[in-house]
Amino acid sequence: PLTVGSRVVEHGCGIGTLPEQLPPDSFRSYMGYDIGTAAVRQASSRGLANCSFRACSIESWTGEEDPIALIICKEVIYYLSPVSLRAFIARACEALSPTGKLMMTIHDREKHAETLALCLECGAQEVYVGPPVILMIGRSH
Repeated sequence: PLTVGSRVVEHGCGIGTLPEQLPPDSFRSYMGYDIGTAAVRQASSRGLANCSFRACSIESWTGEEDPIALIICKEVIYYLSPVSLRAFIARACEALSPTGKLMMTIHDREKHAETLALCLECGAQEVYVGPPVILMIGRSH
């Protein structure tokens, strides 16, 4: 669960609607990344407290300076090649706090069966069979 001091990162943030869906005061900071510069501009213009947005692909993301409580990848991981997905999961797990989690969603289990299998192979656990399928993995998987 998120606590007041938690740091949240979202890949594929779009126009930045997730922070408004989280309980008030449940995180210290939120960083949203998206490859769409127009979406990032729109998200930034919303003026959400404790939220920042940046144009960045998952492949080029290098992590964060401080440990992260929750990294969210909602409907974006199946765009990655198997090599890029493995590398991202490794980077994300290294960036987590000791109790942090990487959460990934896949809406269509059959269409993205290869991505789902690769995530499970990398140590993710299916916590909701969906749709969407929700996968979680911790720092010390």
